[in-house]
Amino acid sequence: MARFTRSLARCTRSLLKQTVNNTKTVEIELGKADLNSLKDIEGLAIEKNNTYLSFAVGFVSDMSGNNNEEVPLTSALLASKYYVDVTPPVLTYFTMNMDLGILTMYFSETMSIHNIVYGDIRLMNKKKAVNAETVKLTSNVLTAGSTSQSHILSLQLAPSDFVEVKGKGIGQGLNSTWLTLGPAAIYDMVGLPAVEIVESGITGGASMRAQDVTFDMTAPGVEKFRIDRLAKELYLFFSEPIVVVTQKGFLLGNGTASVNLGNCSVVLGADSTDATFNLASTFYSGVLNRTVDMWDLMVQLGVEKGPGAGVDIVLSVVQSR
Repeated sequence: MARFTRSLARCTRSLLKQTVNNTKTVEIELGKADLNSLKDIEGLAIEKNNTYLSFAVGFVSDMSGNNNEEVPLTSALLASKYYVDVTPPVLTYFTMNMDLGILTMYFSETMSIHNIVYGDIRLMNKKKAVNAETVKLTSNVLTAGSTSQSHILSLQLAPSDFVEVKGKGIGQGLNSTWLTLGPAAIYDMVGLPAVEIVESGITGGASMRAQDVTFDMTAPGVEKFRIDRLAKELYLFFSEPIVVVTQKGFLLGNGTASVNLGNCSVVLGADSTDATFNLASTFYSGVLNRTVDMWDLMVQLGVEKGPGAGVDIVLSVVQSR
């Protein structure tokens, strides 16, 4: 059987206390960092039969200054009593990085990375779901902290989730970044579910607002485009959801000449990552009728980046056959 250990030799946040009425008994009050480190090892101290204690010479001394005898790992002492963990974990706060698409959750104790129900983690742009745009997370890439940081879980949002979060205006600031947690979304190391976070507006509910939001500072780019001469439409596909501030900066040309698309009507796709320009106006007929194999598209697009973040101007050049 594998043996798991956790040393407290260098602990700086645990407190060694001597009882008042029994000087033969000492008590170690584990600090949060040491307790998280202990819980981080699966199979260690989760019941009486896997909870042993060993210590080196000099751990304590008697009243005459004589050091204790060593209790080595090979002869570790089995716990005489064991009190199970009955306190459910609590999500204390969370942060959102909209540039990298990372949701980081900080819990009150070490959390298990198994059996996470991502659909029970919901992000909203308002604290009341009835008036909010919401996103239920799907499968994500989970990164868990270790040892004293094992209470921290980071979720790299799935691309589809990240697109939906941006498209629904979530993460544009503290007041547009809210979270709720289902009753069985995530568990601690002994299988206790984290305390549910019910949305505001429901009796006893209080959606949690992000403690910090890192703004999206990566400019969107045009990944590809195509022209449908029969339908007289131009389709642009972007790297992320966009908001068209003005289409006057769009230029469509053949490498030597171009026309401004400022008079076109523009319709965004369902997730705001694609845009359709209507080229039905006779103004564009000359361009559409040119028989050239290679088209150049020069794009200048204003994109809203959130309150107080201003407007970015994106310059891209892509080609399509």
